[in-house]
Amino acid sequence: MLQPVQLLETSRPSSQEHQLRIEIAAACRLLDRLEMSDMTSGYMSVKLPDEEERYLVTPYGLLFNEITASSIVKVDFEGNIVGDSSHNYTIYSPGFIYLNRIIHRARPDAQAIMHLHPIHATALSSLAGELLPCSEAGIWLYRQIGYGDFILPGGLVDEAQEKRLVSSLGDKQILMVRNHGTITLGTSIPEAFLMSVLLENACKIQLLAESTGRKLICPPEETCLKAAQQLNDVSPLWDWNALVRQLDRQESSYQT
Repeated sequence: MLQPVQLLETSRPSSQEHQLRIEIAAACRLLDRLEMSDMTSGYMSVKLPDEEERYLVTPYGLLFNEITASSIVKVDFEGNIVGDSSHNYTIYSPGFIYLNRIIHRARPDAQAIMHLHPIHATALSSLAGELLPCSEAGIWLYRQIGYGDFILPGGLVDEAQEKRLVSSLGDKQILMVRNHGTITLGTSIPEAFLMSVLLENACKIQLLAESTGRKLICPPEETCLKAAQQLNDVSPLWDWNALVRQLDRQESSYQT
């Protein structure tokens, strides 16, 4: 079960929905800067805590570096757009209806969900085996990753696939979808973002190490478990707030 992250006080708008819109837009811009975006593919959703079965979802058809707080789309559990909107953006309905909402329903502890196609994580998902604790990032994610079968680009289409997805994820915070990409969960956008970045970094390090052809050295299981527990006590907000401050200095248009 994911443990809630206590968000820090900021000078941003007091509206909870608007704050979440800003966080989603910031995450999109940061992922693009980290070269973890895939043109207009990939999306994220977050539950609105004060509105039952209402979600904020990234718009379909925009690059991550184009997304702003006002372009985020508000939908119900069926993917229908709700509320007044000053834009004509829509969402990638198959992705939300057949993927994100299934996870939101199965994992009520997950407030935020990100589905991405990062290069190194996708590459590792296409190989036999799993992510190894051969780096600090890999140790951080130790025993937090599930592995699922390839999902068609249109999303899940039947009940059997839905059950397999939920079973593969289990109580983990990350699902690596073979030959496709990643799904990360968090109690907040910053937490889901950090999990996505850690996963991509860990996969990159492992692929680079394996490319040498030499044997990988990993700490013993007991050490990994202890280190993972210590690392997961670190708030994702330290890195998140630092990155957002940098974003504010260089590219503050995401807030509009």
